Amino acid sequence: CMRIVVMCGVSKLLRRVSWLADVVFTLFALRMCMPIAGGRAVAMFGPCRAQQHQLPAGGLSAWNESDFSSVCDTEHVDIMLGGLFPLHRFTNGSCPTEGTLEFGIQLVEAMRHAIGQINHDQGLLNGVTLGYEIRDTCRQSDYAIRETLNFLDRDTDDKCLNDTRADYEDGARRIVGVVGPYASTISLSTTELLGLFRIPMISYGSTSPQLSDSRLYPYFHRTIPSDSLAGEAIGNMIRSLQWKFIGFVFSDDSYGRDSVAVIKRAIGIRGDCDDGQQQQGRESDNATERCTAFQWKVSDTAGPEDSVFASIWDDLLFSEKKSKTTVVVVITHAAEARYLFEYPERAGGRIREAAARKNATFIGSDTWGDAARVVEGNPDLVKGAVSPLPTAPKYAPFREHWVNLNPINNSDNPWLRYLFDCGTGPIFPDSQCLNKSLDSEFSMDVFVPYVYHAVYAFANALDLLYRECERDVACLRRKSATELPRALVSMNFTTIYNERFRFAPNGDPAISQHDIKNARLADTDGRISFPIVGKFSALLPSSSADKQLAKLAKLRNTGGSFIEPERELNFSLDSKLVVWNDGSHAVPISRCSPNCPVGFRRMLKDSATPCRFA
Repeated sequence: CMRIVVMCGVSKLLRRVSWLADVVFTLFALRMCMPIAGGRAVAMFGPCRAQQHQLPAGGLSAWNESDFSSVCDTEHVDIMLGGLFPLHRFTNGSCPTEGTLEFGIQLVEAMRHAIGQINHDQGLLNGVTLGYEIRDTCRQSDYAIRETLNFLDRDTDDKCLNDTRADYEDGARRIVGVVGPYASTISLSTTELLGLFRIPMISYGSTSPQLSDSRLYPYFHRTIPSDSLAGEAIGNMIRSLQWKFIGFVFSDDSYGRDSVAVIKRAIGIRGDCDDGQQQQGRESDNATERCTAFQWKVSDTAGPEDSVFASIWDDLLFSEKKSKTTVVVVITHAAEARYLFEYPERAGGRIREAAARKNATFIGSDTWGDAARVVEGNPDLVKGAVSPLPTAPKYAPFREHWVNLNPINNSDNPWLRYLFDCGTGPIFPDSQCLNKSLDSEFSMDVFVPYVYHAVYAFANALDLLYRECERDVACLRRKSATELPRALVSMNFTTIYNERFRFAPNGDPAISQHDIKNARLADTDGRISFPIVGKFSALLPSSSADKQLAKLAKLRNTGGSFIEPERELNFSLDSKLVVWNDGSHAVPISRCSPNCPVGFRRMLKDSATPCRFA
């Protein structure tokens, strides 16, 4: 296969991420020589309607999952966007067909709805019809790479592309850009692959600070703020509330590790209390002594029975020294956070009783800080938590779209059947669920608005190229294959919330905002609410954008160290609005030793370890 020779050169470019090089080279070489049927987790959509579909011989009851890899009419699609979404959770070496994640379906529907809005917008890409191809990452990097390879394959046998394959010759591209993925670990690998072909990616959920380095990831963009900013917000919170002794629980991946590193740097922690490397931080003119009570890494494959959760609670509740902390930062994915908070109830006995008495304060992350599926099952433990979350007001048009979904008018989305309890078998739609509807009181996922922003960013960048092409669609197809990354950095637009949006030169949003929310238990029905008690914002002034571009260009030419964009930071927190775990407004105290009485002074046993006091 002659194309393998080309891929040998491609593989060399990936050698700094050797495991990715091996996976990509092997899979892509096989793909080039011998077209492989697409995976199970794909839905091909265009501007089609249910009534256009050719029903199988058995009628509605004969739909099966494999049919949905090509249930669409793309004959009139001009430009295709790819989508990567977490629809399932990789388990036991495979991607299951059951257990579809509801928040993943919400994100899929947000992309579909945004594309529909754009296709009906007379002022944006007028005369161009967008289509899309959506794939399941199964929340696993290797699986996501395999699905991403499908975006690059011109030789697919999928019948959805048979009518339009000729339209993508002469320098044009079948998929011009990809919305997603959700997880940072998956973005780190898939953007490497897509970058080889200069295909830009806009993530709605990947927050790792690593991805801000445009020298390494020049085709990566995101609409959600980086965790470096959330870490700054948490650092500001810890300093303003004068917490000195903090525990950390974090995912053992780039998301968790990078976030905790930012927080520790922001508050002056450089070691642990017992490792002999702790350094003193400084705040204003007063010496501050902050150190780590404990830190536990949680694997993203950890199940509810994993021993790590027992170890965490043992430290927090029973360790002679570590249990003195009352503040724990939890930077994990939603499932791991849920397992953590469910553990005392599962363990029962003295652990459950001690956890109830502890009144610990948890600082949450964007994955679980206001997620009902995590906190409502464990209200007594999670109440009082404070979490900086990306600002995401509810979007009424999506709510209307969501509650009007049903298996009849949306049979082109194979994953919807799980929301309607249509069974876990391959038949869809089934007669038992045809008349069901979704709960109008659903909780809109925090990442939904960022999916809209990603789709609209692509649309506005394409519109810029479309105008440069003097509204010639064939020209747009060719130009989008090479010029779309430039257009993404050049464009700006008004978001669904009537706010201006643009990308910073490194692909991050130029304006980032976080709401600091407090998990509050209602006295009447026991439900958790999340009122806003503070704000954090980061602005890259437009006047400095050219300077940042110049810096990045110089870094690319000289191989210098990555420089974070210089931003204006603003933090505010009204502690009087916060209701803590004990039900009061009194800020919890978290120190490794009590304050000295009047007439005494504090002396360090070891100058290198400020939490060892005489």
